[in-house]
Amino acid sequence: MTILCIDFGLKRIGVAVGSTDSGLAFARDVLSNDRHLIEHLDALIKLEVVEKILVGLPLKRDRSAGDIDQELQKFALQLKKRFSLPIEMVDERYTSKIAAKKLHAIQMKAKKQKKTLDSVAAQLMLQDWLETTVLR
Repeated sequence: MTILCIDFGLKRIGVAVGSTDSGLAFARDVLSNDRHLIEHLDALIKLEVVEKILVGLPLKRDRSAGDIDQELQKFALQLKKRFSLPIEMVDERYTSKIAAKKLHAIQMKAKKQKKTLDSVAAQLMLQDWLETTVLR
């Protein structure tokens, strides 16, 4: 099964794609959160033949809802209506920080990091989901 993972943000959306068959996740694009977002996601979903969507849930340390929870819930509902695919919310705490550390470790310049950080965070979320849900 092919899975699309989304790291939602008010300005940028990171996406990653992975497979339950291979157990591997790959960072894809960072998309602008604008009026063309759903069109871009639609093209990616068709290209990759996605069967399920994971959406990162930005929880606080105490597991309460994050600051953008209301916008995120609207986005998730929009995805569910548009694509008729199973949608699962996954904990995304610390994925952006971990992604930033990984990009820094490979000495990626800050300007380029900004362009890839959200997709790497989505990849980390998806890889974790694959390892804890599918591969155990």
